[in-house]
Amino acid sequence: KNRIEPPTRMTGEEPQDAATALQFYYKYDLRGHTGAVYTVRFSPNGRLLASGSFDQTVRCWDIEKPLQQEETLCLQEHSHNVTDLSWSADSSLLLSGSYDHTVRLYDMST
Repeated sequence: KNRIEPPTRMTGEEPQDAATALQFYYKYDLRGHTGAVYTVRFSPNGRLLASGSFDQTVRCWDIEKPLQQEETLCLQEHSHNVTDLSWSADSSLLLSGSYDHTVRLYDMST
C-alpha cells in the first residue's frame, strides 16, 4: 500500500517553546449587538471593525478610538441574520449578506 504520512512540520522554522510563543490578551469589549455575532471583518485600511449578527444588524467600530466602546455606526437594513461581510480594497464599500436572501452594499466613505 502506498500510504502517505502527513508531515510533522509544515514550515522550515523550528517550533517555538512556550516562552517565545506569541501570547494574546483580551483588550476591549465592543458592545452593541443583542444577538450572537456571526462574522467580523477589519477594513483594509485598518480603521474600522465591522460585525454582523443574528440581531439582523451590521455594526462598525472606529479602531482608532478603542475606549469608545459603543459602535460608531449601526446598519439595520436586513430582516434576518447577517452571516457575512466583505470590504472593498479601498475600505469605501462594505457588503453584507443575510439569511433574508439579500446582499446590501453600504457606502462607507461618507
